[in-house]
Amino acid sequence: MRKLLLSLAMIASYATAIWAVPAPINVQWDNGTLRWELPELTNDSVYEGILLQLFTQSGDKITSIGTSVQTSWDFSSNFYKGRTYYAKVSSYANPGNIYSAEVVSPEYTVPGDKDTLVVPNVTLNNNGTVQWGYIGYLFVRATLQKKNGEEWTDLATRTTTNGWNQSISFDALTTPGTYRAVADALQGTDVVMRGISDELLIEETFTVTFNAQTLFANPEAMTAPKKSKITLPTVPDQYKYQSSGNTHIFYWSTDAEGNTPWRFDEDSLMQDITLYAQWIECPALNPVWDGKICRWTMTETLKAASKDRMVTVYTENDNYIFGSGGESIEDSIDYDSSHSLFFPGRKYSFSAGVRDYYYNEVAFKSELMTVEGEATILPLQNMQVGKASSAKVIWDKPIDLTYKRLCNLYQLNKSTLEWDNIATIEDPSSTWANNYVEFNQSLDDLEYYRIVCQLYQGEYLIYEGELFYGTNPATSIENMDSAAGNPSPVTHKLLRNGQLLIERDGKTYNAQGAEMR
Repeated sequence: MRKLLLSLAMIASYATAIWAVPAPINVQWDNGTLRWELPELTNDSVYEGILLQLFTQSGDKITSIGTSVQTSWDFSSNFYKGRTYYAKVSSYANPGNIYSAEVVSPEYTVPGDKDTLVVPNVTLNNNGTVQWGYIGYLFVRATLQKKNGEEWTDLATRTTTNGWNQSISFDALTTPGTYRAVADALQGTDVVMRGISDELLIEETFTVTFNAQTLFANPEAMTAPKKSKITLPTVPDQYKYQSSGNTHIFYWSTDAEGNTPWRFDEDSLMQDITLYAQWIECPALNPVWDGKICRWTMTETLKAASKDRMVTVYTENDNYIFGSGGESIEDSIDYDSSHSLFFPGRKYSFSAGVRDYYYNEVAFKSELMTVEGEATILPLQNMQVGKASSAKVIWDKPIDLTYKRLCNLYQLNKSTLEWDNIATIEDPSSTWANNYVEFNQSLDDLEYYRIVCQLYQGEYLIYEGELFYGTNPATSIENMDSAAGNPSPVTHKLLRNGQLLIERDGKTYNAQGAEMR
């Protein structure tokens, strides 16, 4: 009985506490800001916060906000011109998080004529997906429409379940016709923003049947919209990715004889068709030199059957020096004008090839062509040390071609007066010609270095450069003739072609004292 009396007392105390939190008073609009007053509390409770709710005139809740203790709130970011809103405000206090009664504000009509803003970037794709740009926490109702003469007919309507969503999906669009999507941003039932996608034309579809002509099992037929490109059907591995030494190409043709190849990257579907498999020996391209221009021959059927062509240039010893592929089907190319590829006195050949849509490659090689003129070695211009801390050497970049690069760093041995090779950088194959080399070791300004760099085109040395860096050794060698009792005349040291020489009495000697003749 005592426990029951205590429980009743607690309920009575809780009921008293509820009524101890007075509701806000003088709730009014100040333009887009709601203002109110908080009466003084009559017990030991303290205000802890405010609960705000905003509604449209028809009673649809727009937002609910819990905030700290304050006496105003700016709702203007939620408002749209010409619409009418009202709010509910209540306070709560502790202990007990006791809420006051809700106080309903007067209605507030936003100044200005009622208008509808634009939902940005509304799009519709073939899969029936509608998307739009960011519009904040507004629900969106998307309507899929189809054109009927000059009118638009609603096909389906869906509404987002979350205001942050930026897409709605309908079924894929397969029936021919013109479609669009309308996206309405809603406050309750009121449309405050609207966006309309561009019109989307869905063409009628056609069927493509494949006849493998007993080479393998027929691929499955496919359907595609009018004017669309056809997807390349799958074929067995032995009919694709054949390259070195391959003689055959594969293609599909609209006739069984193979006279009209289907160009998958160009031809568009305009009717139901059957495509026939063709696995043929590629006709010879007969590559020849026309001066320095690479030329070859192609039949019209081969041009249509090929996806692209490939041309590769070699030196006399079949070293690759340049090539291009994945380009349009043509029957010549002028590398000399476009790249200044050929150097005097050297011999070159080239191969011309084609590649089909399954990447089977067939290539034919030309005879050698000798470029007129003397096979001179060109200097690397303005060769200099760019960074001594890493032995980086730079020069003016030569013609933009691929070269093999060989660079040696030598240091003068002060004891033997010979050049010791202390570092070498060599590219194992042709690479795009940089205008620098970096040995990644520091150069001592008190030592003497010789750096030689060469650029090769296959086996041909095309460019060469040499420079010296550091402190030149002493300009005299003492007692060269001391064995004969003669005083040493004045001598001078010099470097010629990388070799240390001594001049004395009009004669030249090497570093070991032998006369040079």
